Amino acid sequence: MIAGTLAVYAANRRFPVPNGLDAVYFSGPDIRGERPGTSYVDSLPSTTLLKERRPDFADHPFTVDWRGFIVVPARGTYTFVNDSEDASWIYVRGREVSARAFRGGPIVAPAMVLDAGVHSVFIHYVHDKEECAFELRWARDGDAPHPVPAWALLTERMPFGRAIAARLTGVTLTCLAVVWYVVLAGVSLIWVRRAAARLFTVRRADIGPAFGSVLALSLLLNVCGIWWAMPNTRGWAPDEVVPADVLGAFHSMFSHGWHDKYPPFHYVVLSAADSPILLLSSLGLVDVNTTALRLALVLIGRLVSLAFGVATIVVVYQCGLRLYGRTGAVFAALTTALTVPFAYYSKLATLDVPYLFWFTVSLLAYIRIMQGHAPRDYLLFAASAALAGCTKDQAWGLYCVTPLAIVVARWCLWRQVGGSVVRVVFDATMVKAVAVGVVTFLVADNLVFNFSGFVAHVTLLRGTPAEFQEFPRTVAGELRMAWSAITEMRYMFGWPLAIVVVIALLRGLGGTTTTPSLRWLLVPVLSYYLTFVGVILFFFDRYLLPIAIVLALYAGYWLERFVARGVRARRGRVMLVAAVFAYTAVYAVSVDYAMTRDSRYEVTRWLKAHARADQLTASLGPLEYAMLADGFEWRSVESVEDVAALQPAFIVLNADQMPALPRRVQAMHQSLLDGRSGYRLALKVRSPALPLPGRHPDLDARARHGPEFSDLSMINPTMEVFERIAGAR
Repeated sequence: MIAGTLAVYAANRRFPVPNGLDAVYFSGPDIRGERPGTSYVDSLPSTTLLKERRPDFADHPFTVDWRGFIVVPARGTYTFVNDSEDASWIYVRGREVSARAFRGGPIVAPAMVLDAGVHSVFIHYVHDKEECAFELRWARDGDAPHPVPAWALLTERMPFGRAIAARLTGVTLTCLAVVWYVVLAGVSLIWVRRAAARLFTVRRADIGPAFGSVLALSLLLNVCGIWWAMPNTRGWAPDEVVPADVLGAFHSMFSHGWHDKYPPFHYVVLSAADSPILLLSSLGLVDVNTTALRLALVLIGRLVSLAFGVATIVVVYQCGLRLYGRTGAVFAALTTALTVPFAYYSKLATLDVPYLFWFTVSLLAYIRIMQGHAPRDYLLFAASAALAGCTKDQAWGLYCVTPLAIVVARWCLWRQVGGSVVRVVFDATMVKAVAVGVVTFLVADNLVFNFSGFVAHVTLLRGTPAEFQEFPRTVAGELRMAWSAITEMRYMFGWPLAIVVVIALLRGLGGTTTTPSLRWLLVPVLSYYLTFVGVILFFFDRYLLPIAIVLALYAGYWLERFVARGVRARRGRVMLVAAVFAYTAVYAVSVDYAMTRDSRYEVTRWLKAHARADQLTASLGPLEYAMLADGFEWRSVESVEDVAALQPAFIVLNADQMPALPRRVQAMHQSLLDGRSGYRLALKVRSPALPLPGRHPDLDARARHGPEFSDLSMINPTMEVFERIAGAR
């Protein structure tokens, strides 16, 4: 297979083909006064390419001339059409084969008999205003028109036989590439499965119906609402890594100075998950810029988080098995699964659950180190800790103090077994672990090939916290933030489970517990709070998820003993615990309920019923943040002057955000409410929440104002639609 692939590749290289068309872009609809324009080689004229070349297309007219040659594979009677409302002309062999003389005018497309061969082609396209579109299609002998393939367009004339030979070898190479991909992907999956089986060994006896039920419940919670905000390709949750971000990183090969607010590692993970589509796109078999494939990439990104969420539950269960027994491990996994931000972010393409998984793996390795000091656990800790930090930078805070705890544990072991004190820090196991951690960091952060991008990323991070700081850098400010974090954790668990967690924490701190003592588990989270949260002086509930994982392990320990066989009033205790988790399950379901009944769905339905296709809809920022934006003509407004200049038929705003927005936006909002701008409030909607006592405050009937500590406030906001009053000026 290798020899055959090399032979086909060599044959394909013997037939180089100058694919594409020479393009010249001119400003304005009339090019007679402007020569020359801006020149490119366009692989295939398309709507996506036009918008990439001219991103200001909505407000600035332009003209394009494409020249080159087209490969006609077989003799026949051909017709050519361009699916565009703009004026355009197509010429083949100097003869006009398609024409639309003005925007919205009829298409004249006379048929033309063409022999198999390479023929000259010239296309003239004029974009006047508003939406631009172009799709070159052809049909042979009366068949339905279909897109002209990119391989059929050439910048230079070449022999027909060479063009066909290049196409045949290219198709063969494409098939071989797909075969190789399937083989290598299969081998990689088998290797990952075997590596995971070696690292995370679980006895069959330890996997029972109880844990299976927890996994099923977690999966159900995390799947429900995974379609939230789709078919928008940018969701309604902040900080999702969307297809445009992944494609930008992939096309730069995560190098050449590329950087973003997050490290590159998870972009590589998402690119690997997207690889079937990326491969087909690179082979020219699909267009990754189509809406359907962009939505597929959105879903893949969310499914990756879903997979990390399931894996996190499994690792938490293993941590529980290591510390105590099956019953407690099930309770720890169930507590994690029902923690509200965990269920929420496990269905979104953010980095919170992926980095949480790597932290949980390092926590398992940390527990095993404390129990047995096996060399492989040191290596696992180093690698997983590095991957957590290379997934999301804040995770490094978990490991500022934790290695010192490991050194202390090694010192305690040395006191028992004796030997050289130097070996506490500098034995072969420690040296290998440090080497594994450093190498993992260098590779995952791509420092060797993208050091400039790493520096730019760090520079970006250093300037970010000042924008969000909520608490003063004083002792009183730190105490206020700590109390706010404790309050937010109550909302993360729900009040009944929060009570259980508090009791479990106090019991875990106050007595002899497990091996290692549960007190050792506080080292990573205290390190994290002191070196990250306590430094940036703001937080969101998702920042507290590593702390929630450790508290879930405390809860598992205490609950196992609380309902153990032989305790007094065991039946009543079991019923009490069942009631706590039943309420907490509904509490977590309330998030999915709010996501599936989001007010922006109602806004979309209302506008589809009331807005005409030619009417302008405005919003603060992209319309897709305010509703499902597909099919609406849109502009952004952020002041009274913007509204007066654009005079859109409808304006969609998020009322919950207004108190925190700049004064010019608040003034615009007030002028819309009191009618001074010539608008009336046509719709105000916030879908009713699930009727549950003690529900999360961000899902309540009214928005929680003040500092935002949870992104659940982005679900089901109070939306307002303003309609322009007829005759208003």
